[in-house]
Amino acid sequence: MSSSPVRAYDQVAEAWLAGAEPAYRPFADALVAASQEPLRGQRVLDIGAGTGAASRSLLAAGAVPCAVDESWAMLRTAREVLPLAAAVAGDALALPFADSCWDAAVSAFCINHLTEPGRLLAEAGRVVRPAGVVLASTFAEGEDHPVKHAVETVLLEAGWEPSPWHQQFRYRTSGLTSSPARLEAVAWDSGLDDVRVVSVLVDSGLRTPAELVGWRLGMAEPASFLGTLATHRREAVIAAAVRAVGAAPEPLRRPVLILTARSPSRSSSSSR
Repeated sequence: MSSSPVRAYDQVAEAWLAGAEPAYRPFADALVAASQEPLRGQRVLDIGAGTGAASRSLLAAGAVPCAVDESWAMLRTAREVLPLAAAVAGDALALPFADSCWDAAVSAFCINHLTEPGRLLAEAGRVVRPAGVVLASTFAEGEDHPVKHAVETVLLEAGWEPSPWHQQFRYRTSGLTSSPARLEAVAWDSGLDDVRVVSVLVDSGLRTPAELVGWRLGMAEPASFLGTLATHRREAVIAAAVRAVGAAPEPLRRPVLILTARSPSRSSSSSR
């Protein structure tokens, strides 16, 4: 297993696309639909794009997305399945673009992985034209799903040991933006204008035991662990997870925090 999140995502791009991303597509659709103005025809930066769930939603909305992510393996996988205009390997905290060169920016479930989430939002505000749309999303605190616990129990019994970065994400980093008040405060402090945060219950569409197990095993840490196992052991773990979930699992619906904001206008940015 990898000692860093970027390395972990590099190793599991195809597993993520097949297992985890189907759950994230409806979440991305909800984020893009929350835009304060139509995105059709606009050039939109997808920050922390991964395998392109938000880019897919942007394409459906008629936008022209550019995916940026630190993991080139994730971007390469995205380009294999999406007609992306561009995909750029880059750091969300130091975007490789000039000021005001994009019409809008979205970031789906990236800020919850960052110890300094405000830096991503500040960078989004910098590269987006004055008063352009900035959208971001994360999960609300306190939400859980029984499939998550069932699958992780099977993984632990099989020898999985969560990495330090995974533990930090779960118990510290994700909490920095997991309430409307905290996410809103981070956005205001980053220099964005017209900040609003709403919680929306989104149905992932995943229903069957195989789909739900695929969601959890497609996440970076479990997928990285499964990749170290021999085929017969990997198949045994998957089968055990399906049995643990049961024949009639609870559908996956999650409360998503959606941030809508605008990059600073020239007058407001000059007065800061």
